[in-house]
Amino acid sequence: MHKIVVEPLGDAWAVFVDETEPVTFTTGGKAEDAAKRVAFSLALENQEVELHILLRNGQPGARFIRS
Repeated sequence: MHKIVVEPLGDAWAVFVDETEPVTFTTGGKAEDAAKRVAFSLALENQEVELHILLRNGQPGARFIRS
């Protein structure tokens, strides 16, 4: 299963796909959109995907699973 995580990273927002180096964005919305595109692309390839979106305070904002 692929794991995608969106979380704050300093003043930016990071998207981690599996355990790769993060891709950073200036806003949470841009990071969330990018993460959803990756998740959708993987799902179209019949891959299992788990997407976690964390808020600035560390609390979960959303969680999506495609299995």
